[in-house]
Amino acid sequence: MMETLATERRPRLLLVEDDAATRDLLALRLETRGCVVSAVDAAEEGIVEAGSTQFDAVVADIHLPGLSGIDLAGYLLSQDPGLPVILITGDRDESLAREALSRGPVSYLIKPFEPFEIESVVQQALVRRGWLTEHDGRLFKESVESEVSEVPQEWQSFIATESFAGPGHGDRVARIAVILFSEIVASESEITAEEIGLAARTHEVGQLAATDADPPLIAVQSAELMAEAGFPRTSVRSVRHMHEHWDGSGGPDGLAEATIPMGARILAIADSVDHYASAWLQGGLNCDNAVDRAIHLVTVQQGQAFDPGIISALHRRVEDVREIVSSYRGDKPAESLTTASFAANLGDVPFKVA
Repeated sequence: MMETLATERRPRLLLVEDDAATRDLLALRLETRGCVVSAVDAAEEGIVEAGSTQFDAVVADIHLPGLSGIDLAGYLLSQDPGLPVILITGDRDESLAREALSRGPVSYLIKPFEPFEIESVVQQALVRRGWLTEHDGRLFKESVESEVSEVPQEWQSFIATESFAGPGHGDRVARIAVILFSEIVASESEITAEEIGLAARTHEVGQLAATDADPPLIAVQSAELMAEAGFPRTSVRSVRHMHEHWDGSGGPDGLAEATIPMGARILAIADSVDHYASAWLQGGLNCDNAVDRAIHLVTVQQGQAFDPGIISALHRRVEDVREIVSSYRGDKPAESLTTASFAANLGDVPFKVA
């Protein structure tokens, strides 16, 4: 058996392959993509491994000494019906494929295959299991049972220093997001006010990884850091998808309309309003004018970048937004946040300035 050192936030993969060269090659390939791989050469050993480890996916050859890969899939799925199983074989027997697929969430990969093909089916399996792929292809868990209920102080300090909208940006976005949430979200929503507040206060922490990255990449990096730290799944998803577009033209995953998490749709508008308003405040406008211009800019993008329903809620809470935007903004020098410099950096933001 070959196994890498485990970490808490990496997907666990069971690999069952009796050919040693193939087994070692696949294990190495999947380990370099972020998986913790337990590799064995028989189905019986795989059953023993599964008895002591909760795996996120299984890759198994169909033809094994003793029990077959299909037998193994049947047993594992009887214990965990949602476990993704990927069966690999050199056979093109359609009846064998039908039998394998009838067992449950089973994928069928025929040899010979290219390395990217096994990576692709494993990635798809792990997404179904609640994992995401980070921008460079490494895998990380979208969420875990969370014990995090507030943003770490060191993160708060970093965000306050690095945010283009100036100190207090995260708090202002959180307050705007929460009033929008209270205006439109039904009680059965998957996200709570507290979780959207956490997302808002943390959405720029990805700059720790790369301060010069574009906003969608910063959001993905922020989501990865949040997932590793144990933030709620809904908070992580809200940050990761905050640059998706209502019309499907955004990123990182091209989601559209209701497929975009509600928290992400709210966060996108709250963040944009504070960024726009901050630019005009630093450019010399008073708060009312700055907020009115910011709301106009997001309004003309409804139906393209932003959810029209949340834009309507924003218009109903204009006075509250004005109060929030005018709140404490710290001592960041005005010259570092002028209207011109803000506009010059909007080319990388996934929405247009009217």
